[in-house]
Amino acid sequence: MNNIEKLVERLKEQSKTEKKIYMFLYIYALLSMFAVSFIKLYIRKQQFELYTIFDYLQGTLPNFFAATGICSLIFCYAELLRKTGTYKRKLLYASVFTFAGLTGWEYIQYFMGYPIDYHDILMSFIGCIMTIAFVLLLKRFFRNETDNL
Repeated sequence: MNNIEKLVERLKEQSKTEKKIYMFLYIYALLSMFAVSFIKLYIRKQQFELYTIFDYLQGTLPNFFAATGICSLIFCYAELLRKTGTYKRKLLYASVFTFAGLTGWEYIQYFMGYPIDYHDILMSFIGCIMTIAFVLLLKRFFRNETDNL
């Protein structure tokens, strides 16, 4: 049985509440990826003359949104494909994997001739923390409806 078949089988086993939580996380990831694209393809090309904080955010927010989107997707797939482990462990795995990947990408860019931007690494970390908080809030919000997430 390949991963796609496992995913479909596991989705059939989920309760309505768990499906709601995954739907929130998928929408969260989709909006995050849209924000990355919007900032990189539209806002940066406009070259707005803004305050320093807006210039800073324009440069670092793509990493924040990439971290939130990637982390939530990895968590969803880890939750659906692996039956062992608690959701907190899977959430930690998704966060560490996302942070390591985005930090690794910053260092790969160094070898491509770009400077390492530690502010991007910081925003990736904050994005992972925000995703952890979002998932825990979803779990708390739906706590009365499900106990097996």
